[in-house]
Amino acid sequence: RGLFKWLAGDHSGHFLAFTTRTVMETMATYGDALTALNDTKMVGPSYIILGGVAAGEGAVITREEALSLHLWTIKNNLRHKDFYVLQTNYDNWVKAPFFDDRRDPAMKCMDAMGPSGVGFPNLFNVLSHEPNLNLLTTYTTLMDVKRGHFEAYRQACKTHPCAP
Repeated sequence: RGLFKWLAGDHSGHFLAFTTRTVMETMATYGDALTALNDTKMVGPSYIILGGVAAGEGAVITREEALSLHLWTIKNNLRHKDFYVLQTNYDNWVKAPFFDDRRDPAMKCMDAMGPSGVGFPNLFNVLSHEPNLNLLTTYTTLMDVKRGHFEAYRQACKTHPCAP
């Protein structure tokens, strides 16, 4: 709907990729970036995952074109896990479908890992095993905002059958 409006001349919505780049280039703090990404009118729906450099700075913003539907931060984590927020392909406040539940297995892995285990190798392991790795997975990117470092991997499920 938002893209059709934009094509018809209503340019009040912003494209997520361009907005994210602008925010990362111009906002000095996590709080400023969070506000901008949460409040800016977009062209279409999205999940925006934002991390900061300080403990407790992490959020998932669930957007529709005109507004934010849900802001889930580490600080207001409804699951009372104070070291992560986790987003898969479904709204985080709705039960994942039985045929594609990647959220619950990933949360189980994160809980077992604990805050002291968080690092690229362990996060990569969570994202690189079924059911999180599935036939629709094309790549995995790990980012460390504080160090300004990221690693990206092309992924493919090598076992068969592979869900979904």
